[in-house]
Amino acid sequence: MNNAIVTNYFSHHPDIDVFYFTTDGQAFYTENEANNHARNLGNLGRDPRVETITRDTISQDTSETEEQQQDIAATEKSAAKKAGNRKK
Repeated sequence: MNNAIVTNYFSHHPDIDVFYFTTDGQAFYTENEANNHARNLGNLGRDPRVETITRDTISQDTSETEEQQQDIAATEKSAAKKAGNRKK
């Protein structure tokens, strides 16, 4: 599972210490819900695995990922362009 996505889930849900992720990227609070969804994935011929990720196992690295840096740069570029348009 993508570390940035997992970190995002935990940052938006500070009271949750464990998430159960299915291979299609869905996150669940309970293992039972994740297993039920995974079973449906298996019935559709997709990978039915469930990955348990706890808050303790995710990277506590606070540095920005490359994707986050690109998003920030794009936002800053867009803001600068808008500011330039207002000067005319």
